[in-house]
Amino acid sequence: AICQQRAMLASHPTLRSVAVLALCKLMAIDGAFCEAHLQLLFTLLRDAHAWEAAVRSNILIALGDLAFRFPNALEPWTQHLYG
Repeated sequence: AICQQRAMLASHPTLRSVAVLALCKLMAIDGAFCEAHLQLLFTLLRDAHAWEAAVRSNILIALGDLAFRFPNALEPWTQHLYG
């Protein structure tokens, strides 16, 4: 829920990086949770250019892990990842 509150994420850089990292770790554990939150993760990745590079890097690393763990869940999103 914290990752969906853009105003809070924008104003608290430490909270932003920890919340995004926690979201990525939870997505790596459960396939259903991963599929339910992929759109949010890609939206955060798209908007991360305004934030620090560490958040963007963490999301990209997590997407690599998710693509290895849940390839069928990530397949519809590959155009956003490689495009």
